[in-house]
Amino acid sequence: MFVAYRKDNGFIYAVSDNNDIDLSKVAADPSVADIVEITDGPDYETVKQDIKYWEVNLTEDPPKLRFKLGAYRQAKMEWIKQKMYEVAHSGMMSQTLGVEVDCAREDLDNFRNLLQYMESNNIESTQIRTFTDDFVECTQDQLRSLIDEIIQFGLQLYQIKWQLENQLEQARGKDEIDAIEWPS
Repeated sequence: MFVAYRKDNGFIYAVSDNNDIDLSKVAADPSVADIVEITDGPDYETVKQDIKYWEVNLTEDPPKLRFKLGAYRQAKMEWIKQKMYEVAHSGMMSQTLGVEVDCAREDLDNFRNLLQYMESNNIESTQIRTFTDDFVECTQDQLRSLIDEIIQFGLQLYQIKWQLENQLEQARGKDEIDAIEWPS
């Protein structure tokens, strides 16, 4: 396997199973790049699949590839945050109303503001729009319960996130990081 890399930091530009890498096409400044043949280490497909997490170890002779576990771990951390955001913005089933409702932080704020408005203006019930854009009648008491449900749902999401972050901290390799999944 052949790898085009930066001479100063080992950052990999390209990988090839033969020596057909054109440095002028992969590096903005070809003078800072070089090509090296890697004869020992991971196979071509493994490196090609996750190229941004590999680097040439410039302290070894002959050069070897080193997996950047810290960068891979950070990418998984970003994935956990994104997954939490997606789940929080994909609605939740309200036991109080029997319908799916929006449940992100801004939705919680909106429901709190609506309840405050209803209380200050003696409005006992109003219609709210559900996650599926239907309308449902909602009383002040139901709105209070809905707000509690959303808070509990958010806390559950944070507990899952914290658990996954802990697993990520404890993971010792790529396979253990790959095994971390958001529960369905």
